[in-house]
Amino acid sequence: DVIAQAQTEQRYMGGSSLKLLVELLKDPEMVQIIESTNKRYIGRIQATQKALDDKLKLTFNLNSGTSEITRMVSSIGRASFTSNLITNAYLMRPTDPVYNTDGTYFTDPNVFQYLNPYAVTQTVTNEEQYDDFFGSLRADLDIVDGLSAAWFGSWKKSTNTTGFFLPVESTSANAIDQKGFANIRDNRSSEKLMNMSLNYKKDFGDHYIDVLGLYEWQNQIYQGNYSQARGFINDDTTYNAMQLGDKSNVLPGDISSYKNNRTVISFLGRVNYTLFDRYLLTASLRRDGASVFGANHKWGNFPSASVAWQIEKEPFMADQTLVNDLKLRVGYGVVGNQQSLGPQNSLSLVGSNGVTYFGGQQITNFAITQNANADLRWETKKQANLGIDFTMLKNRLRGTFDIFTATTDDLLFNYTVPQPPFPFPTILANVGSLRNEGIEASLAYDLIDTDDMSLTLAGNVTFLRNEVLSLSGSINGVPLNTNNVAWGPNTYLIEGQPIGVFNILHHTGKNDSNSETVLDVNGDGVIDQGNTSPDRQYAGQSLPKYTFSFNPTFRYKNFDFSMLWRGSGGNKVYNSLRSSLSYEENIGRSNILASAVPLGLFTSQYGSDLWLEDGSFIRLDNATVGYNLNMADSKYIDGIRLSLTGNNLLLITDYSGIDPELNFTGGNGAGGDNGIYPRTRT
Repeated sequence: DVIAQAQTEQRYMGGSSLKLLVELLKDPEMVQIIESTNKRYIGRIQATQKALDDKLKLTFNLNSGTSEITRMVSSIGRASFTSNLITNAYLMRPTDPVYNTDGTYFTDPNVFQYLNPYAVTQTVTNEEQYDDFFGSLRADLDIVDGLSAAWFGSWKKSTNTTGFFLPVESTSANAIDQKGFANIRDNRSSEKLMNMSLNYKKDFGDHYIDVLGLYEWQNQIYQGNYSQARGFINDDTTYNAMQLGDKSNVLPGDISSYKNNRTVISFLGRVNYTLFDRYLLTASLRRDGASVFGANHKWGNFPSASVAWQIEKEPFMADQTLVNDLKLRVGYGVVGNQQSLGPQNSLSLVGSNGVTYFGGQQITNFAITQNANADLRWETKKQANLGIDFTMLKNRLRGTFDIFTATTDDLLFNYTVPQPPFPFPTILANVGSLRNEGIEASLAYDLIDTDDMSLTLAGNVTFLRNEVLSLSGSINGVPLNTNNVAWGPNTYLIEGQPIGVFNILHHTGKNDSNSETVLDVNGDGVIDQGNTSPDRQYAGQSLPKYTFSFNPTFRYKNFDFSMLWRGSGGNKVYNSLRSSLSYEENIGRSNILASAVPLGLFTSQYGSDLWLEDGSFIRLDNATVGYNLNMADSKYIDGIRLSLTGNNLLLITDYSGIDPELNFTGGNGAGGDNGIYPRTRT
């Protein structure tokens, strides 16, 4: 409780719906840890101008924002999950004081068990500032009947500065060893985008055609620098006077900088064709080039096509009144991915590799730190889908249904390669493939629909199945093989298995000394805990097999009420935090759960399926009640709406941890709970 805080939120907005729109926003984001703040200041200007007898339309946008953040310390120089402040709050015994009798912060003598999390929030400095600028200009020109041209350009510029300081007297192991520690990070980015297009639309009797040609250029530059120092005589200047650190204790890596440049060029041709207003065809071809790929494969071609049939417009449907709209769709497309690659991933790199002492001097060694791969290329996803859209009963019943299958090829993985011929022991290569297939359905029904009252029930559900197809291949005749790729705590990528499958030791009980025992599957008398251990068994998957949502909306005259329920199931969570709080050897050293007593385990050297739990949940994401004031008699105000909204109001789950929905803010491997940052309830 001592590290949590309540939140308040304020918004100030102004503007008009004229051709000039101006907005100002002050928005302190919700944070739950004391000494944590996130103040955002945003300004926005939008203007629209027409010219040339309204044939030319210019649209201008300018956004600028600043965020001032005092961030919770997510890592405090500790090994494993104990670097997590939330985890330390659970580990600290509830009977431990926050302060010693002399007013100093309480610290357990067993310093590597946990830290006083309140002391960390009060003594560690972790400040950030984000400055963002975005400007865009769009020009639309009607050239002749049916033919138009468009030009769009934008520029986004961002800077991020972070200052971090561990005090000289901090209880952190890093600060104890280094007598204070400070670092500063400066990151800057610039993203420029420009595209030009020609569009021709025309009706020819029963035929309609829409042809688009587009050229796009995008450039991204990311650069930054980092510096750190240690050995300060006091805490007065924190990270603002790095030169006061101990100059005799400068290490390799204390100063670094980088600059990356990424350019993407795209050509797109697309044709939409409609016959008799009920047969629809869309076909497109993209040719994309990206600078991040190897010299042999910078360009990729990505076609797509789809057909649709408006069945309700057929003559044989003319006399029926049940169906208002009925469309059958079939599609196939190929898309490429290059965002997972860095600008230098295809190149051979040289970097520092330890030090050598020669002639009484320290000399930095340099070596190849990355193998070149001129064949590094696009990841490609090929997807086919069959779907149907419908509305019935005078549009009161609406729904969609889709079946899809998608195969992703040329997945990027790091593979072990022999030395020689390769100078470095691993290489990044396009080898793997996986498949996703599933069913998506959505339905909405107006149960009540009158002038004074309405009730709409809407929902959707998705069932998903995936499989790792291949993790093996070759490069330049050299076999590349990998399997059991670590994905998260006891989760792996394994050929023939779902993504993130749990491959884990099976808990069997405890021995006479109350230490955990697990199943020796191959009976060799040795419990192998390696990634490819024969003692591991499949025990479910970390990704949900299905997701769903339910959204009822009710209105009575000027009052309205809506809810959004959401959930998922079919997955499991490895509760690392529960494991750490369940061993009797920690009694007196840290907090333990009440459930640890009947469990009766003194210690364990294994990560077993004892800590696997069902990750299914249902969440009331938000609920809103509102009232609309009718301002028909006002010359200046069309209406006023008053509303009250609550977010994250209810969670229904059998999971024993904080929240089974992991990774919404990062910090946990797939399927593992190491002490998640609490989700905001407002």
